[in-house]
Amino acid sequence: MRTLPLITVILFIHIQSISQELTVFKGEEQLPVNQLDDQFWHVVMDEEEYYLLQRTAVETLAKRVDSLKAVVEHRDSIIAARERLLTAYEEFEKRADEHIEVQNQIITTADSLFHGYRSLYNDLKELIATPTFAFTGGLGVVYLEDDVWRPVGMVGLQYHHWQAQYQIGRRYHGVVVGFRLPVLF
Repeated sequence: MRTLPLITVILFIHIQSISQELTVFKGEEQLPVNQLDDQFWHVVMDEEEYYLLQRTAVETLAKRVDSLKAVVEHRDSIIAARERLLTAYEEFEKRADEHIEVQNQIITTADSLFHGYRSLYNDLKELIATPTFAFTGGLGVVYLEDDVWRPVGMVGLQYHHWQAQYQIGRRYHGVVVGFRLPVLF
C-alpha cells in the first residue's frame, strides 16, 4: 500500500495565498495547488503527491489512525488466538485419528481372536461334548447266582449326562440308571 506524505510544516517552500488560490514555490519553480474541498489541498512536487491540511484535520486524522491501529491490533490478537486454537484442534484431531486407528487395529485383533476361539470351541465341542439326547447300546457280561457268566445286550437313552439302559440276556433282564461324569486329564 502506497502512503502519501502529509505536509504540516514546509521548509524552503513558500506558500502564497491569493484570494482562494494557493501556490507553492520550490526555489524559483511555481507549483499549482488543487483544492479538493474546504480543508484539503493537493500538490505534485518532484513526481510525488503531497496534501496540505489544517492542523486540526491532521490531529483528527492522527487520532483516527491511532484508533484504527488499536482496532487492528485487537483483531490481530483475536486472529492469533484463533490460529492457536485451530492449531490445537488440528493436533487434537490428528491424535484422535491416531487413537481411532489404534482402536480399529485392536477391534480387528479382538475380532480375529473371537473367531479363532469360537472355531476352537466348536472343534472341541464336537470332540468332548455330549448331545442333548442320544441312544446308547452295548454288550457286556453279568454274573448270575449259579456262578455263571452270561452275555447281555444293552439298549438305552441318554439325556445330557443322565443315562437309562435296559439290559437283555438269557434268563436275565435289568435296568440301569446312571450319570456320565467326564474326567479331564
